[in-house]
Amino acid sequence: MNKPKTSSAKFEQLRITAEELLRDKGPASSQVNGHDLAQLVHELEVHQAELEIQNEELRLTQAKLEDARDQYFDLYDQAPVGYLSTDAKGRILQANLTIASMLAMPRGNLVGRSLYLCVARDHHKTLLDLLKSGSGDRGKQTLAIEMIRKDGSRFHAQVESATQLDDDGLLLQFRMAIVDVTERKRTEYRLSRSEERYRRLLETMPDGVFTLLPDGTIGSLNPAFEKITGFNRDDWLGRNFWDLLHPDDLGMAKEVIQTALAGKGGIAEETRILSSTGGYLIVYFIVEPEFEAGKVTGVWAVGRDITRRKKAERALRKSRDILEAEVHRRTLELSQANQALREGLEKRKKDAAELREQKVELEFKTVELEEANTALRVLMRRGEEDKEELENAITQQTHRLLVPRLQGLLESGLDQHQQKVVNLLVSQLRQITSSFAQRLNSPKFGLTPREIQVAMMIREGLASKEIAEVLKVSGDTVATYRHHIRRKIGILGEKVSLSAHLSEL
Repeated sequence: MNKPKTSSAKFEQLRITAEELLRDKGPASSQVNGHDLAQLVHELEVHQAELEIQNEELRLTQAKLEDARDQYFDLYDQAPVGYLSTDAKGRILQANLTIASMLAMPRGNLVGRSLYLCVARDHHKTLLDLLKSGSGDRGKQTLAIEMIRKDGSRFHAQVESATQLDDDGLLLQFRMAIVDVTERKRTEYRLSRSEERYRRLLETMPDGVFTLLPDGTIGSLNPAFEKITGFNRDDWLGRNFWDLLHPDDLGMAKEVIQTALAGKGGIAEETRILSSTGGYLIVYFIVEPEFEAGKVTGVWAVGRDITRRKKAERALRKSRDILEAEVHRRTLELSQANQALREGLEKRKKDAAELREQKVELEFKTVELEEANTALRVLMRRGEEDKEELENAITQQTHRLLVPRLQGLLESGLDQHQQKVVNLLVSQLRQITSSFAQRLNSPKFGLTPREIQVAMMIREGLASKEIAEVLKVSGDTVATYRHHIRRKIGILGEKVSLSAHLSEL
């Protein structure tokens, strides 16, 4: 914009105008005496001095006004917000550099251009409604539109518009402040998506999530609360959390909540929670403080129902204790058997030593040597009999102790699959002590322990699928075992039933 004329040029023009006015008035009166003339000259000099002081003040004021005007235009052009003014039809009258940069268009091309050309077509009606509202002072109006750059790309803009009216209330122009809010829109969209994902996660997660106020009032509950406890969550919102806890766990829970309210998080505890059936569930909690403006305003917690796991752990510990007791008893029996065997071996060692001593003596006596050999054969036979008796004792112990206990386990309420496994275990224990197991274990066949186990199941008439379920392997693995068994017992490639052939062994 052009700056106004300097102060000196204005004063020069003012002097010329004054001289013209004096010429129009004609010559001054000549009837002035010397005293009056001197007085008049003095007054003129005083007045001239006053005028010079006033002129200097005016020059200083005008210089300040010009500086302020320059600063205003700098602020107007370099402002971070786009400014423009339009007439009632939307024709741009004035625009700053910022809006020109937003639209990627020279400012000179904006002045006189219709604002409609800078607004997306689907937002023309919004702009039209704004321009139609120009009659009367309606104050500041805010609208959100999409504007178009010179290259055709769009951006979101927030427009704040105010009208300027004349003395008669007629519209002079619209003054608009425009801000590019594209990034804010993107941020709002990402925030909305993030909040939606968080809400879905909270609504669908299987663990219970809730918030508590400092006094223990329940502030929020997710749907998992209903699945875990069976209560309607709306019935518990605003109620005291302590009413849900087992009385014996109340002190510990309050201490945990107070610790979280002190700002310490990551606290994990187990507690008992009331269910709709009247019983108590065991729930594992993780508690964290909830902050707002840097201050703890409550706590939030995540709870997982571990009731079934706890029951399974107790059952497992009980079974383990029973098994450990049985193993201890069996170990004691084996230790005693081993001690008896060691004592027998020591006795035999002593007998052998005696026989060696006797052999030296009997070398000189043929008849005595024959008698000694006969006695030795008798001792060997006794050793075989002892071995056979030991094997029979082990077999009897298996049938008398292990099998009845396993049969008793069948009557303890097992499901069908567990009963099948126990029945199979009983059958295999019996087969282990049978001649069939001894033949399978012969080096002639070279079967591995797992292949012997599969062979016994096949002989019992179990299908491959049932064997796979018992051994916890795939059907392909069972098929591989069957193939190896056929090959090792010599019927690979023959159309012979493996079960029938094993029964004949």
